Amino acid sequence: FVVGTVKAATGQRAAVLCALRMALPELVVTGVEAGLHLCVLLPGRDDEAVVRALDAAGWRTRSLSSQAVAHQVPGLVLSYARLGARDADAFAVALRRVLGATGASAGAAPA
Repeated sequence: FVVGTVKAATGQRAAVLCALRMALPELVVTGVEAGLHLCVLLPGRDDEAVVRALDAAGWRTRSLSSQAVAHQVPGLVLSYARLGARDADAFAVALRRVLGATGASAGAAPA
């Protein structure tokens, strides 16, 4: 059971990473392979606004800045535990739309 779970999570992680690289190659994505989450860094962005827009589009995420009291970093915390390959592609497209609608380049720092 554990081996199958690890393989599935590895496949899901790879699907999300691939989808994000294809749709938004400028994004910086972090997270260790052992976990079930990835962090997408969004410098110069209001990550809470991005979370709200994704939620309105049907995607539940968390803001990275909400995870710290000091040294907040704008970004998204993505759980890929229940995300299939098609969902990963659809999420990446939705994120690209949201980032396009909310302003500057996804990886750009504020001017």
